[in-house]
Amino acid sequence: MHVPRMPFAYALILWLLFLLPSAPAASSRAQRALGLRAMAASGSAVGQRRVFLPVVPVIHPFRLDLIGQTGGAMNALAVTDRFLYAGIGPRLAIFSLASAGKPLLVGLSEVLPGVVQAVAVHGAYAYVGLANAWAQVVDIRQPSRPRVLAAIPGLNAARLAVTSRYLIGGDRDLIVLDLARPDAPREVGRYLAWAHFDEGGLTDLHVFGAMVYAETPWGTLIIDISVPTVPQLERYVPDWRCCLAVDQGYAYVRNFARPAVAVWRLDDPAAPLEVARIDACRYPADAVVDRRRLYLVCLGNDWVQLGAQLSVIDISDPVRPFLRGALPLNEFGIAMASLSGRILHIVGDRGLTLVDLRQADKPRELLPVDTLTDITRLAAVGRQVFAADNTGRRLWKIDVTDPARPFVHDVAPLPGPASRLLASDTAAYVAGEVQRVGGRSVTPGGYLSVFGPSRSGMFTELGRLTGILPPQDIALMGDVIYALSNDYEAREIRIIDVSRAEEPRPVSGFANDDQSYYTTLAIDGGTLIVSSRLDWMGLKIFDINDPLHPVARGRLPIQNPRNAVVRGDTAYVGTRERVVAVDLSDLDHPRILGEQAAGAGETDSRMVLDGPLLYRASSCLAVDDLSDPARPVQIYGQYLSGMLNGQCLSGRVRDVAVLDGDVMVAAGDAGLIVLRPARP
Repeated sequence: MHVPRMPFAYALILWLLFLLPSAPAASSRAQRALGLRAMAASGSAVGQRRVFLPVVPVIHPFRLDLIGQTGGAMNALAVTDRFLYAGIGPRLAIFSLASAGKPLLVGLSEVLPGVVQAVAVHGAYAYVGLANAWAQVVDIRQPSRPRVLAAIPGLNAARLAVTSRYLIGGDRDLIVLDLARPDAPREVGRYLAWAHFDEGGLTDLHVFGAMVYAETPWGTLIIDISVPTVPQLERYVPDWRCCLAVDQGYAYVRNFARPAVAVWRLDDPAAPLEVARIDACRYPADAVVDRRRLYLVCLGNDWVQLGAQLSVIDISDPVRPFLRGALPLNEFGIAMASLSGRILHIVGDRGLTLVDLRQADKPRELLPVDTLTDITRLAAVGRQVFAADNTGRRLWKIDVTDPARPFVHDVAPLPGPASRLLASDTAAYVAGEVQRVGGRSVTPGGYLSVFGPSRSGMFTELGRLTGILPPQDIALMGDVIYALSNDYEAREIRIIDVSRAEEPRPVSGFANDDQSYYTTLAIDGGTLIVSSRLDWMGLKIFDINDPLHPVARGRLPIQNPRNAVVRGDTAYVGTRERVVAVDLSDLDHPRILGEQAAGAGETDSRMVLDGPLLYRASSCLAVDDLSDPARPVQIYGQYLSGMLNGQCLSGRVRDVAVLDGDVMVAAGDAGLIVLRPARP
């Protein structure tokens, strides 16, 4: 049967008639949507509820540009007669050794595409291995101005070693590179080391003659590079990890499964022979040999021994080594050690530790070179950022008047690791856990410290409250701090008066009536939110218009809440899987407005509001658009190293703060990173 076709012109006319009536409705919907988006918070007096005021909606696409960086972990070290080369976060630092025992920072590279993991020096060039990025060639002929020349394609090096002709490095593979042109190393050989371990990578490299001793998580690969184009495995030694040091035909080897160091004789480098063991160190990290002494750097362990230790081993006869002495070190973790003259340089959690070895059996620790290392907590106010360094247990005051050039202004010791950090116009507040040592046991206790300028103007700890459970979170309202604590027997919120910085004192508090596990606090105006991991509880709402006497109001079940922020009548709650918007207009009957998947970032660490933007920090950095408060939309999310090289930079975004639109990120090993939103 023939069906007549509708002429194209008639179809076009009907389509236009269908669209025309809907245009006003669409316009009306757009206007209503714009009205919904014009809701965000602005300030109000303490104790009063805030109201929403119009904000400018976020314009997509959204990106964050790296504009500044300072500090970071010291994981790598190389020493020559005149200079010390160390990785500080994602930069190569050069120190002058002109004054023995007093290294002076003379040069700092630009920000590299990853945290520095290894450094090897060959003439006028330094080769820098990075985490999750290609190694870099750096021209060091002018120490005050190290200049990055190029990346080394294919060399993702956690460890590096250099000979007169070759650069050897790698992570999963062992790669041999020709240095005929030292400014442009060229790969000539490769051994597939990853076939010998399931996870991890090469953890150390030493060269002895034509043999490379490559340490892996499970043992040592002995690889012959006498023919560099075809590296060959000579032997695999399980369990023992070589080498801490190699000297005069002997290697000193660690075994993490047992607290012992083995001595290998290398008459045949392809078949080392164990001739002795040293039981002077529980967790060996690195070692150097000097004048028939083995200086063995041992890791600290908080539950056995606070701080690290330097053991002095007499190896006049390597077959019969014995302990000469030991020196406790003001360190908690060691990355690497190297010797210049009679000064031992050790990089670790505190930065650069120096030990004088001029009296061989009586080493003496010198004043350290403190650096801003593993940042875990942030707070920002004015043009100052406060950063807590948990491994070194210090509080840093950083000036960000010029965000492109943040610099350390002051530093003060912390009583213990910080769990949370807040700042006001007059003080910084740090809560955490202080450890009291009794014999070999460590008894934890909580503290709240107030830091600020002393009468002489020095930045210092003004007052401290102890004898409390270790706070996991704190929130500030005027002169009152709410401290949330959990332990095996109690869950409580303490109310602490900090009107006198020298004498913070608890004035009241309340225990959790249902014994659920508290996770976080959030305050805005006269509202306090407490979140709990018990699904049936979720959020607990308090009216704190009278700060010293909170009044319990409503509850809202939310599964597994981890973090929360409040703005006016809306709270945003982060869980492992999602971000939930909660209506607080009726405190007795809070209700869920909307939610979204957490996407690129979990929300275990910190959430911060800035206008229509919500920054979420955990393993990733994510940004949500809250122009419509009921419908958060993720507009940005990636691992932090996306600012640097598009890959995971240590995988840790510890905390985030915002100053005048600039985003301050506590990036763990990468130090403090300053980002700026860029809009088209």
